[in-house]
Amino acid sequence: YEVDLVRRVSSNLLVDGHLISYSLERDLLPLLQTHANQSLRYGSGERIESNWKGIEQHLIDRILHDKPLIELELRQFAFAGEPRMAGAISNLRHRVEQTPIGAEERQQLIGELQTLQNIRKAKSLVEICVGFLS
Repeated sequence: YEVDLVRRVSSNLLVDGHLISYSLERDLLPLLQTHANQSLRYGSGERIESNWKGIEQHLIDRILHDKPLIELELRQFAFAGEPRMAGAISNLRHRVEQTPIGAEERQQLIGELQTLQNIRKAKSLVEICVGFLS
């Protein structure tokens, strides 16, 4: 069997030491300059070749060394009225025949819901109607 040697840390327990931190001027530019090969022959100095393996190894050894994998954990929470609305909408679907809206009506709805204020107002009205009908 394989043993997982990579440390893992929950996103809820992150501290600065777990994160990758580097400075462009202090860490990356000197690294690129160190691993760049430029010919000193007359007429061929404009061509610069980089040692990508060396750059990769340096990044692993100096910047990524001892950094854990971060396991993202998101808390899920319900907004006010959301569980109640989910149940009401489900009940309403069974009680009222559902038909798809046409393309013209869909475009009209999209045209009318252009601002956040209009979207909030429409959501509030839908919640009132669903509550009344369910």
